[in-house]
Parts: sequence; structure tokens; C-alpha cells
Amino acid sequence: IPLNYTNKFTLLMSVLLSAQCTDLNVNKVTKDIYPKYNKPEHFVKLGRKRIEKLINSIGIFRVKAKSIYLMSKLLLEKHAGKVPRTFEELEKFYNQNKENFKLNDNLLKIRYIHIDENFSNTKELVEKFKLFDSIDKNELTKLSIKFKAFNLNDSIWIKNDLLIRVLPVLKQNNIQVLKKTNFTQLQDSLGVYLVKIEAVLKTNDIAPLSYVKPTIEQIVINKRKQEILKKIEKEITIDAIKNKNFEFFTEN
Repeated sequence: IPLNYTNKFTLLMSVLLSAQCTDLNVNKVTKDIYPKYNKPEHFVKLGRKRIEKLINSIGIFRVKAKSIYLMSKLLLEKHAGKVPRTFEELEKFYNQNKENFKLNDNLLKIRYIHIDENFSNTKELVEKFKLFDSIDKNELTKLSIKFKAFNLNDSIWIKNDLLIRVLPVLKQNNIQVLKKTNFTQLQDSLGVYLVKIEAVLKTNDIAPLSYVKPTIEQIVINKRKQEILKKIEKEITIDAIKNKNFEFFTEN
């Protein structure tokens, strides 16, 4: 179960709360917190004691409340309440581990339109679809209510097998159509298909950062969870030494 959050700050807070706690339990607690408290200034204003009350069903809540308060205060004082951008961290991890992000299927940037074979003004539609400047894109979007199916966002990468499931007509033409950038018009018993491929990446090519970004973000989150866990364990040990609060275990 992924951690729930509403913005970069609450993501950071959820990661902190998840140390020595399941993501499910964190989500149960934060679902009542984030609608009302979701900015650093909220938690600075609350103070440590009130933060403790909000999260007291989570393990080592006093240590975490202290961390949340100090983190919120630091963000306000040093970063105007904004969580520093982490794209550089993602990009660094990607560049250091590119060989681990080889594709196991083709990726394509593609747009397509599926229309009825009796669609009026097909010739004009094809011209707009091929040219695809800002005016054409706007007009095609307005016409999309008449399409059986469509995708006009050719800036995102789509896996080959997913595309085949959405457009089965491509399966029999897979080798010819999906291997290079081109425009193709296909037809079967279900209608006419306009297909324009803008870019192709093949199996064993390095996946682009934009495609693997969610995976890298999760890796970075897990890395931060481990760092936070170590920090919290250190604080617990220091606190135990300070207050002489130890538990001793002996073997029978």
C-alpha cells in the first residue's frame, strides 16, 4: 500500500511517520490530519505537544512529533516553507544506474484516432492529424466526442503491449507499423485508425527518465525512510541514556 499524501511536504511527513510503522497505519492516521494540517506553518503553530496528540497511535510518536516540529520550523526558516526540489536527486540516481533501467518491451510516443468507416470529412481529419499544430490539436480535441477512441498526447511513453491491448488492429501490423516513426492509416471491421508514431525505443534500450521517474521516486523514498529510521533510533538511544531508561534482556 503506497503512502498517501497531498503535497511534497505531506509526502516528506508520511515518510518520516512510516519509520518503524506500516504504511497502512500511517495512512489511517494522516487521513484525518492532512485535510486540515498540510503545511509547515500548520505544525509549527501546533507545537510538539499537539502534534503528539495527533499521531499518538503511531509507534515512537514523541520522537516523530519532535522531528515533524523541527523539520517544519527548518523549512519555514531556511526554505520559506517550501520543500526543496528533488529532481536533481532523481536525475543523479538515474544517471548512476542507467544500466539497471533497460527496457523489456518497446516504448512509443504515439497519437491515434479510431473513427467509424463512414466518418465525414476523413480527408480533412487526416490532414489535421498529420500536421498537428496547436490549432489542429485544438480542433481535433473539440471533434473527439465523435471518435470511437483517441489519444492526442504524444509526449508520453506507452508500452508496446499496452498499446496492442488498446488497439488490437496493430497486432497484425506490429512489425511494419510500430518499429519506426511514421504515419499509418489502418482499417478493420471496427473502423478506421489514424496512427502517428513520434518516437520509438526498443527492447534493451535505456528507459528515459520521464518513464522510470515513479520507480526512482519510490526508491528514493525508501532510501529516505531508512535514513530517517537510523536517525530516530539514534535519538531514542540518546534519550534513553539521558534519562537512564533502559530495558535489559537476559538469556535463559
